[in-house]
Parts: sequence; structure tokens; C-alpha cells
Amino acid sequence: FKKLSLKHKQHIEKHISKFPPYSDFNFTSLISWGDEDTSISELNNNLIIKFKDYITNEPFYTFIGTKKIDQTIRTLLDESTKNRLHPKLKLIPEAVLKADPKILDQFEIEEDRDNFDYIYLLEEAKEFKGKKHRDKRNFINRFKKLYKTTHKTIDLGNQKIQQQILNLFHLWQKHKKRKKTDVENELLAIKKVLSLSKDLNLLGVGLYNKDKMIAFSINEVLSDRYAMNLFEKADTTYQGIFPYLRHITALYLLELGSKFLSHEQDLGIEGLRISKMSYNPHFFLKKYTISHKSTKRK
Repeated sequence: FKKLSLKHKQHIEKHISKFPPYSDFNFTSLISWGDEDTSISELNNNLIIKFKDYITNEPFYTFIGTKKIDQTIRTLLDESTKNRLHPKLKLIPEAVLKADPKILDQFEIEEDRDNFDYIYLLEEAKEFKGKKHRDKRNFINRFKKLYKTTHKTIDLGNQKIQQQILNLFHLWQKHKKRKKTDVENELLAIKKVLSLSKDLNLLGVGLYNKDKMIAFSINEVLSDRYAMNLFEKADTTYQGIFPYLRHITALYLLELGSKFLSHEQDLGIEGLRISKMSYNPHFFLKKYTISHKSTKRK
């Protein structure tokens, strides 16, 4: 294993380019949310990652690839036991399972709904047409009537912009009544992305009331017409601001040729799931956990 660093960007992207954009294996997501213990390796030409659970901070192994999958799983489960980790692989992409259906009978495999990635059609967010999008459309229309705002792409490497983003993050935290300990990991992740913005293919969108930033989104433009939303925050005293932010972000991404937007997972957080489902995802990128079959079962 080697500690994850910026120099691994090309290597990781070479591995994941053959697959849909599972958020956990996205380099930008890894480098921003990872810590000093996040590390990568290779086994049977598969990309192996050791990092920590987003909620519990418990370390675990995961991988993406299509070579000698059963052998790779056994090795990683043995390695987990050897290193006194819970003997379960997490965040295993559905594409891995499809590459070798035999493993369905060899291991205990369970859907990990909390970590499904939400994929949306950007064209739907352009106007939010139809009955299923009526609520979002109403929020956007109300926002336009109540407030006079402007929006633009923002330079994420600019120190003034960075400070506006951090100020808005703290304002969002205050309005949401979140404890510092509840948001420190996300704040650290945003700071890492901002510090590396010149090395990443990012699109920043800012929403302003006069000269004051009232919302932002940070997105990465990926291959195969995908984009990934990494962060978005807003001053929630403005009614309908998040649907409007999603709407204007979609306009910019569509101009760049993107078709799908990943909004990553909900981590089993009830409010986050309700919010993500309310935008009517087009489909999910499913992930699974894998462990040895229970010997207690007949």
C-alpha cells in the first residue's frame, strides 16, 4: 500500500475509466475525503483502496476491477482479519459483481442502499418539467419572484472566492444548527478541494445577491458525459435556493456537454435521502458489501 497523493491521480483514473463513475473511487472524492491513513494498492490488476467509513471512521478495504475477483475478495477478507479489521469489504461496485456472477454463490453479498450513488438527468433540471417535478418548479418560480440574484462560474483557486465559500459554509452550519464536530470532515474536504482546484477539472458555480455569495456548488466534469456534484451549500433563509442552485448548475454543465449528474450517496441519513429522492433520480449506481458466508446457516 502507498499513501494516497496527487501523484496517483492518473493511475487511479486509468483504473476507473472502464467503469461508471462510482463516487468512492473518484480521485477528487478520495483525495478530499481521505485522511493520512487512506492508501491504495493493486492486486490482480484491480485497484485496492483502504480508507475509513464516512460515518464510523472504521477502516476497511474495497476494490474495483474485473480480474480474478474471487481470489481478490478472499485475499482482502484474509487481510482484514490479519489486520484486526471487520472482515467485510464495503462499497463494492455492482460492475464488479457482474464481471463474475459466480461469486454470488461463494460469498455473503448484500446491497448497501445507504451508499448507492444518485444519478440525475441534467436535462430534467434545466426546466423541471412535468408533474413529478412540480414542487421543484414551484420553488424555482417563487425564488425568481422573491429575489433578484445573479449567477456565474467562479474561480475556485481565487483566495477571495475561497473565503466567500468558507464564510457561506459557516453560515449554512449556523442556520442548520450543526455542531462543529458534525461538519468538520466536510469542511476539511472542501478546503482540500479548493487547495487542489488548479489540478482538477472542476466547475464552480456561485449565486449572488448583489456582491454577496448566497450559494455555491463545486462539481467535477467527468468522461462519458457525466459530472459529479462534490459540494453545494446555500444561505437557507432564501426560500427555494437549493432547487434554484441545482437548476443553474445544470445549465452550466449542459453547456459543457454533460448529460448525467451524480450526487453521490445519502449515507443512510434520513433527511439527506428524502432530499435526494425528491429530485427523482434517473437511476442508481449500486454498491455492495461482501463477507464470508455464515457457517451458522444450513
